[in-house]
Formats: sequence, C-alpha cells, structure tokens
Amino acid sequence: MTDLGASRRQTFPATLPLARLSIALALAMAAALPGVANASHAGSNSLGGGQISGAIGTESAIGLGRGDWAFGLRSEYINVQTLPADRALALHEADATADLHRVRSLWSTSLGLAYGVSDDLTVGFRLPYNVRNSVSEPEDGEIDTLGDATGVGDLSAFGQYRFFHDDQAGQHAAVLFGIKVPTGKTDERTLSGSRFEAEHQPGSGSWDPFLGLAYTRVAGATTFNLSSVYTLTSEGTQNTNLGDIFSYNAAVSHRLANAVDLILELNGTWRERQTVDGARERNSGVNQLYLSPGIQVALTNDVGLGLSFGLPLVERFKGDQDKLDYRIQGALTFRF
Repeated sequence: MTDLGASRRQTFPATLPLARLSIALALAMAAALPGVANASHAGSNSLGGGQISGAIGTESAIGLGRGDWAFGLRSEYINVQTLPADRALALHEADATADLHRVRSLWSTSLGLAYGVSDDLTVGFRLPYNVRNSVSEPEDGEIDTLGDATGVGDLSAFGQYRFFHDDQAGQHAAVLFGIKVPTGKTDERTLSGSRFEAEHQPGSGSWDPFLGLAYTRVAGATTFNLSSVYTLTSEGTQNTNLGDIFSYNAAVSHRLANAVDLILELNGTWRERQTVDGARERNSGVNQLYLSPGIQVALTNDVGLGLSFGLPLVERFKGDQDKLDYRIQGALTFRF
C-alpha cells in the first residue's frame, strides 16, 4: 500500500485513518439519477464526494494522496409522497397535456473508482444503476400503473484539484470538475410496452459538464466542509433537457473515537424546469434543502462505512408534483 506521507499524518493526527478511507469517489452524484426536473424524478444533486472528513453528501477539499487508489459502493434511497390520486385525476381532467407522473420511490446504487495523481489532484469515475419504483400517471379517469424503470445510468468522470492549503491553519480549498457521459439506458419500456418518458429513463442521453468549489477547515477532532456544484445540462433523449442543477452543501463532523465520526449536514439543490422540444414543463423544477445527520465508521484501516438519513427542511416546488418524504444514503469505501 502506498505510504500516505509523514507530513499528512502530522497535519491530521486525529482524523487521518478514517479520512483517507473515503475520498471524492462520489463526485458525480449530481448525475446519479438523470431525471432531475421535478420531485418524483429527483436524486441527490450534490457531488457527494465530501467523505474525507466523514461527510456523506458534502464534498471535501482534500483528495487522495499521491499514488493512492480508492474503490467505493454508494447507494441512495428516496421515499416519495406521491401526488394524491384524486388530485392527479382532477388536474388531468382540467389539462390532459399536463405532466403528472407519479413515482413511489427512487434508488440509485453506484460503483466508483478514484486515483490520487498527486497530493492535490484526484481523478475518477462513477457508474450508477438506477431504479424508479411504481411509476404511474392519470389516464381516462383512473391511475394507470406503468411499472418500474430500471437500468444502468450515465457514467460520470470527475476531478478534484486542491489549489490552496494552509496546513497550520487546517484550511483547504479545491475546484471540482467533470462531465456526465450518456452511457445509460434510454429505451426502458412500461408494462404496456410503450417507452418511458425521458425523465424516468435510467440514462439521460445528454452530455452534462459540472464545475464547483469545496472548502475544508480542520480544527482538532472537528471538521467543517462547504461545497457547491453547478451542472449544465444539454438536450438528450426524446428531445428533452432535464434542467440545470445547482447543489449547495455544508457539513460538520466530529470524531468521537479513533474510528467513529458523527456528522450533521445541510444538503440543498436547485433544479431548473425541464424542457421538451424546447417547451418548458410547468410541473417541474424545485429548490429543496435536507437536514442530514449521519455516522461514518472505519471498519479497518482501509475499509470505511458511512450512513446518512435526510429529512426535507425546505421544499419549493414549481407546479403540481410529488413531495419528497425522506432520503437514506450509504457508502462503503476501500483504500488500497
């Protein structure tokens, strides 16, 4: 295993063992679920790579050491409060062209691999498998069950460059960058054999670059992280643009013992309305903020496990949409 370097051990004496386990493997979280235009199509939109200091959904400004590799498995589950059936039917009767799809839950599981090119530059990729459970829509006076939409999602390639660090003050800043590549499935079919609309497909069919910043402050056993990322989406499958995304996150983590971090995060996401054939969908777009307590544990010196539970504090939806209930995120990371 690559030596992490004596200087790094001195800089983070309280947090190093757990910190090195979980780096920015999940920097592509913005693309984990491609349908991001409204609540029932939403996934996490932070890059999700802030595991350096124990955070689950907030990026850290500190990446891997030179020559280090990390492999991770990350999963996110979102439970959705679907639009009530009577409300959906009434809205459909008033406007038969309105997009009123309902989704019961969303689940995305991703594999990630990252490499430390230098102590300041980390690169990697992330590939998700996306599941949307119980998609339905109002049709002819009743709720029509369309089924589950499942499949491989879009691969995201990412980088993290630390452009500032003051080891004595424990301060670090980094730029986050990458692109989501249209490798995901875009032809998933409903129970009746028709094609799911673009926002429910596992892949988006679009090339979406993203750019952001991260800041980390280490103060003894406590670490603070701030991060924000903007994703510029393009038109993809079925002439659909799923809408730009801006994520904003803050986290504090505190070391209780040599192998345990307690975490508290605020995870926010703004999503632009989606467009189909250049026309904006009224029932899409949202600004939401989660409160997410969590825990991260070092199972060994090279294996880390993290878990986070999120509840929405703020939900400002545009039009008539499903509401988000709660979110669970988990990450298992291996360093070698």
